[in-house]
Amino acid sequence: MTQFSTVSLSISIVLFNSRLDYLSKTLETTLSAIKFAQTKGVLGDVSIRLIDNSINPQYSTKVQEIINCLNSNQIRLVEFEKNQENNGFGAAHNQAIRDTRSDVHLILNPDVEVQEFAVYYGVLTLVSKINISAVTPNAISTSGDKLFLCKRHPSLLVLFLRAFAPASIMKIFQSRLHDYEMRDLVTANKKISVPLASGCFMLCKTSILQSIEGFDPKFFMYFEDFDLSLRINEMGSIVMDPRVQIVHHGGSAAKKGLWHFWLFVRSSIRFFNTYGWRFI
Repeated sequence: MTQFSTVSLSISIVLFNSRLDYLSKTLETTLSAIKFAQTKGVLGDVSIRLIDNSINPQYSTKVQEIINCLNSNQIRLVEFEKNQENNGFGAAHNQAIRDTRSDVHLILNPDVEVQEFAVYYGVLTLVSKINISAVTPNAISTSGDKLFLCKRHPSLLVLFLRAFAPASIMKIFQSRLHDYEMRDLVTANKKISVPLASGCFMLCKTSILQSIEGFDPKFFMYFEDFDLSLRINEMGSIVMDPRVQIVHHGGSAAKKGLWHFWLFVRSSIRFFNTYGWRFI
């Protein structure tokens, strides 16, 4: 995979009562990006696996209705799978990662809009060098603000500030927060290697994902992408390509209620226990 040639692509999207309007947009834009990349000659076979952790028959029916609204060619690309229990974000993605025989695999959230040329440029970058393991995107929010998905190793102070601090306090620690978000490099609008990437869009060489056995299922939700990033980086660089553009509709754990907050705290403890505690 050192030359620009046609590659096969698999995609996994994990659902948990995810917003259906966002999911529809995710599928619509992803299929458009796939078609563009195939037209350019970089993609061959493609499969999309939707894995539903919701344990809600009515929700699953609505997801199936969205799939049925696709045209016949698009429907053939999509496989829908309902889990009998919620085994977590990473473990559900692993179901797809384990089984696929693709050259590259895209881990994708159901709240992401993929720009038309994102898959094309992502694949080109991923296969351009043997020492590149994964590609992460340039993202904006629903309102059009730039998002900083690439991160350096977090500290407890940084996580606390991002979750709870008012704007006046955030301003005092602005330089530290900007350093965590790699703003000194990401804003340069060029390819860079990053330590930690967001799991909302990770385009990876399948062989590397399978060699490290995908996500660590001990991270039920949150920090599973940071843990995966660190293990991927041992196999080759994760590269942020500014041409790989997405819109991400996600939000912070602190704003999603006590259950999400508890999952965030539990996973952060596991992450720091594994990779070292940084307090400030």
